Amino acid sequence: MRETRQALLIEDDLTIASLMLELLRGLGFDARHAARREHAMVLARDARPDVIVTDLMAVGGPKEAWSNVEQLRAWLGGVPILVVTGHAGAVAEGQARGFAVLTKPFDLEEFEQAVGALIDR
Repeated sequence: MRETRQALLIEDDLTIASLMLELLRGLGFDARHAARREHAMVLARDARPDVIVTDLMAVGGPKEAWSNVEQLRAWLGGVPILVVTGHAGAVAEGQARGFAVLTKPFDLEEFEQAVGALIDR
């Protein structure tokens, strides 16, 4: 059994990714980053994360993003996923699909609480 929890961050904005990686590491995760879904699939296969944090648009365009997030969850056997998005209209759809959704901009405490809630499930 591994001691350190694994997190995978999928975020195409490097400035935001850098901040979220530091937050995840501060929460005790060994956090890895991918800018796109394809790279994330490789990292997820190798690391088998305990939680995934993904920007909605980093996993696909507006039409396929939610189905791509659902495929990622199914492929990883139900790993908890936190979806972050700048599109407030996406919150209701994400929640209806069973995802935790955090709207950008968010503060550090909101992010930490959202990730913590996923791990505590």
